[in-house]
Amino acid sequence: MSTTKKIARDDQRILQCRTAKNPAHEATIFIIDDEDIVIETIKHYLSKDGFKNMHGFTVSTEAIEMLRFVRPDVILTDIVMPDVSGNFLTKLVRTFEHLENVPVLVVTSDSDPDTRANVLRLGANQVLTKPLKGSELVEEVTRAIQDSRAAIAEKDLERDESTRETKAQARTIEEKLRRQMGRDV
Repeated sequence: MSTTKKIARDDQRILQCRTAKNPAHEATIFIIDDEDIVIETIKHYLSKDGFKNMHGFTVSTEAIEMLRFVRPDVILTDIVMPDVSGNFLTKLVRTFEHLENVPVLVVTSDSDPDTRANVLRLGANQVLTKPLKGSELVEEVTRAIQDSRAAIAEKDLERDESTRETKAQARTIEEKLRRQMGRDV
């Protein structure tokens, strides 16, 4: 076996191991930026780490249309775009009930603290400044997905606990009614 084939096979094994160890790699990621090169750069960094399910949108209105029906695990968006700004998109995402826990990471070349504060106030979870560092991007995306999944799991537990409490209350009321009906007969 040639050295090149062996290296390629080893790289494939490493990638499979990374993917198997990190369930975040199975996440659905929406990348919204009017510059295709930015989308491709983000995809490159994320795919290099094992992420697979990435969808890029250069037209923000197309992304919004998809977001009406699809719940990605994380959204990365630019701020300055021709059709719909990242600020508006972030605010809009927070109005969709099915997207309320989806992390929004803003990727921008604007390093102004007021810009950062504004987009965070509108509902973004994090602001990353261009030019991006691959390791920082991967770390923030992974963290956002893990935090979101933990929050969803916590809500599920709370809902399950609330359901158990409601069922217990219903049984108590049912028992009281049976006793009362037994006296009335």
